[in-house]
Amino acid sequence: MNRPFRVRVLLTGAVLALGLFLTFAAARLQQQNIDAATRAKFERQVELVEAEIERRFRQPVHGLNGARGIFAVNPAVSRNAFRAYVNSRNLQEEFPGVRGFGFAQRVSRDDLPDFVAAERRDEAPHFTVRTVGNAPDLYVIKFLEPVAISQPALGYDIGSESTRRQAIERAVSTGSPTLSGRIILQSERQRPGFLYMTPVYRSGKDPGVMQQRQAELLGLLFSPIVAEDLLAGSAGGSDRQIDFSLYDGDAEPGNLLFASKSLAGTPGGSTLHADESTSRKAVQEMTARLPIGGRQLTLRVNTTPAFEHDLDRWIPTSLRVGGVLVSLLLALTMWLLATGRARAYALAQAMTTDLERLAAVVRHTSNLVVITDRDCKIQWVNDAFASFYGYTFEDARGQTPLQLLGSGRTDPETYAVMNRAAEAQTSCRVEVVNRSKDGTHHAIELEVQPRHDGQGRLMDSWKSALTSPPENTLKSSCAAITRC
Repeated sequence: MNRPFRVRVLLTGAVLALGLFLTFAAARLQQQNIDAATRAKFERQVELVEAEIERRFRQPVHGLNGARGIFAVNPAVSRNAFRAYVNSRNLQEEFPGVRGFGFAQRVSRDDLPDFVAAERRDEAPHFTVRTVGNAPDLYVIKFLEPVAISQPALGYDIGSESTRRQAIERAVSTGSPTLSGRIILQSERQRPGFLYMTPVYRSGKDPGVMQQRQAELLGLLFSPIVAEDLLAGSAGGSDRQIDFSLYDGDAEPGNLLFASKSLAGTPGGSTLHADESTSRKAVQEMTARLPIGGRQLTLRVNTTPAFEHDLDRWIPTSLRVGGVLVSLLLALTMWLLATGRARAYALAQAMTTDLERLAAVVRHTSNLVVITDRDCKIQWVNDAFASFYGYTFEDARGQTPLQLLGSGRTDPETYAVMNRAAEAQTSCRVEVVNRSKDGTHHAIELEVQPRHDGQGRLMDSWKSALTSPPENTLKSSCAAITRC
């Protein structure tokens, strides 16, 4: 491999490597910008979902606080008064997912007979307490409205079940609305849900001290909630760009409360097998903790195909493809330029060699050669010319051949022929009588040839003088002359 070829290869390779580097650097930067914008968009949507979930969980608390106002006015609330309050609220519109409102009274085990007798007198002739265990105090469901959900629940000791009991104790100790752990509501076809509860005190307000809370506690207002109905539609608008699942505690299948529709894979958004419904890898995923009602819920959010469809994936790809093509084109251009330069250099060298050879021939030939410019002024003469006429190059330069060699003996028609040929930029052959420096006259045959550049423009003229041995007279030939 010769050196010029190696240079061309290196130049072409350098252009290609630089183009590819810039292409992939630009594509990577563009991809990073898209990824950052995608992440920011996803995080904004996650924030909206978090805010919507928290808002929906606050709605039952508003209803519980309203019911607590009844007990603040009269702790001995009757069944009819409580029913009137619940019927005054539009549960479906105000509290979606809430099955009703109830009150669980704290009853000492020793006072159960008197409590049951009092309830039977208050329009519940068949009231019976259902409990397990031997806890000294019970939390018996006294009211639960609307009537459609009350019958199987009235008289049930919610303190006899561990999950509900933990929520009761937390509500009593904190004096705040409290969310129970994940439970299965018996009236809801085994759908997951929970209880939201808030303590009620005889004085109508929170005493603020735990011992006083225990002493003044009447019971707990509670609301049974179906997670699926409470959270339905909270994943966003109709474009469904994100899905989420909500867990009670850690994100484990057994703790699942709700999964949005496309995660669950069922028309109703079933929450029972959401983790098994899809194996698709989401572009964006996030897990967050939501403290609600004294519990830590886990929210898992991921993008959907609708979100991913809007991503500008084609921009980096188009940039890569276009950049590669441009880099190849630039490399090809560099190769052609380098190859053309090498060819031009080689041609120039060859032409230089040829010109040097021609110059050597012209310089040393016995023919008389003179070169003129476009104004017919002498630019160069060879040694034979100088020797024959006795004029050196310095003597001849800048003069016209007529000024230098004119004898006055040449037929005027001859000059007319030469002038016409010069105007037409064509060659001609004529006979003239020239005078040398020493005054000697010579009959010369001239050949005049115009010389043009690569664009066909007239450059200068050559005049050459030839000897003619048979006649023993000197003849010359001109390559080009404009006017003589």
